Amino acid sequence: PIAFLLANIPAFAFVYLFGPRGYMDLGLLTVPPLIASLFLIVVVIVTWIRTKRKGNAWFSDENTTGADHDVLDYDQAIQLNPVLAEAYFNRGAVHHRNSRVDLAIQDYSQTIQINPRIAEAYLNRGHTYAHKGLFDRAIRDYDKAIEINPNYADAYFGKAHACEKAGQPGQAVAAYQSFLNDSAIFAQAI
Repeated sequence: PIAFLLANIPAFAFVYLFGPRGYMDLGLLTVPPLIASLFLIVVVIVTWIRTKRKGNAWFSDENTTGADHDVLDYDQAIQLNPVLAEAYFNRGAVHHRNSRVDLAIQDYSQTIQINPRIAEAYLNRGHTYAHKGLFDRAIRDYDKAIEINPNYADAYFGKAHACEKAGQPGQAVAAYQSFLNDSAIFAQAI
């Protein structure tokens, strides 16, 4: 909340200067409410874009020293747009990378709730479930990722690994075979 207020100081200064109706009489210049509203919308959009870029920049760093910063940046992006699936997805990836698996699962689940067609969200939640040893849930998520994208080699590999750990060797072999088949397709495409 404080970061949001600080990031929007220009907007608050505008309202302070121009008043709640958006008018300011500067002699020859009067600013109508429509212009004031457009200015505030632009400030919010620019703030959201800057916040998202900062979060993505922190996330792309290989070190984890910025983990709290990028989570805060994604928090701010989510505050500005609570239905932005990408922000939940990226925040979940940060949580998973920093071994906060329960928070990662919550964020991936929120991503899926907002947009159930994001195969990567099922894949990453499957990886997180597997990390916790919840292989049946992981397998279900890998299956859903494969249902959305039948050529998703990473989902086949994740499923194969989870099946192997869950003591399902027949399904593991089938998933590994699918992974190898899809990997060959991707190798030919490159």
